Amino acid sequence: MGLTWAIGLLFVALIGCGHPDEPFTRVAIDGTVSLDDRPLDSAVIRFVPTGTTSGPKTSFEVREGRFAAGVHDGPPVGTHRVEIESIDPEWRHDDEEAVESLRRSRATKITRERLPDRYHIRSSLSATLTAPQPDAASGSSQTLEFHLSGRSR
Repeated sequence: MGLTWAIGLLFVALIGCGHPDEPFTRVAIDGTVSLDDRPLDSAVIRFVPTGTTSGPKTSFEVREGRFAAGVHDGPPVGTHRVEIESIDPEWRHDDEEAVESLRRSRATKITRERLPDRYHIRSSLSATLTAPQPDAASGSSQTLEFHLSGRSR
């Protein structure tokens, strides 16, 4: 019985380890996001494959203006539409008072986006990510910078 249990546990562990062969190549990235020349304190940055780029869209947290992803969870190589969303901290509530305030305001959304639409739902931001060079260090990543403006155009 003990041997069967050990073999079963080993089988489950082996299946859960490693990454399946994906039909696309991922790339490690790191970068910064600034709003009006200051690091964006909190946001989500999303890479949405466009054109002939295949693979999933990927999202990463931005904290104190910085984001990063390793080669195992990074975006696929290719061209991406980049979307950046940042929720106003005043609207990050989930208590009864916040819900009541929302009802009184007759708002249709629970969150309030701090960034103009041109950076998320109507984003024209893009990034082209290239495959790592065979002689590159295994920990090397591509660095991206996004300088946003909160002012209307």
